[in-house]
Amino acid sequence: MSLMRRAPPLLITLLCIALPTSGLNFSKHIQNAFASLFSRRPKETMADPAQRLKDLKAPYPEPRPDQRRYVIFLEPKGDQEELDNYKVELMPGRVESVDGANHHRVGGNVEEKTIEGWGYNYYEVTMFATASTLMMPLGAAAELQPRFVRMYVDQLYRYNSKLPIVVYMPKNSELRYRIWTATGASEGVPAPEL
Repeated sequence: MSLMRRAPPLLITLLCIALPTSGLNFSKHIQNAFASLFSRRPKETMADPAQRLKDLKAPYPEPRPDQRRYVIFLEPKGDQEELDNYKVELMPGRVESVDGANHHRVGGNVEEKTIEGWGYNYYEVTMFATASTLMMPLGAAAELQPRFVRMYVDQLYRYNSKLPIVVYMPKNSELRYRIWTATGASEGVPAPEL
């Protein structure tokens, strides 16, 4: 079933043509695959993020005129699973015209704040100038191209699908994020004692 969910439309079309002629009765499986492909997601994941934030009734501050507010809602993975095996990396940055030879980073910091009386966290990002290595670009690498230049954030944040991750950033920036998952032995690997 999961193969069918990710299958490209051409493969599904070929299966629909080939299977009836193969003499096997796969119509039930094909119906189930199409049902899962075209079924709607649960209402809670389809809702507008602005409406979902409003439904929380938590008094998150409105963004200032020089800010943007980003709201990330995470998929539920199960309470213990989220606690043990998932983390979120915030990647604030901005698109700048930079060369392809140097490494570029935006300076800044992420400050964690709390809504008084609620205990809900949100984050405020301050960004500074871009720093680059000083290699002399040659040839095609010397051409300036628009690229996403990120700020280095050395923290992974808790994965919590019950509350959104709310981030306030300067207007000329954007937020990207990554989900980190633990694989292998969930108890960890014993460290050698010396």
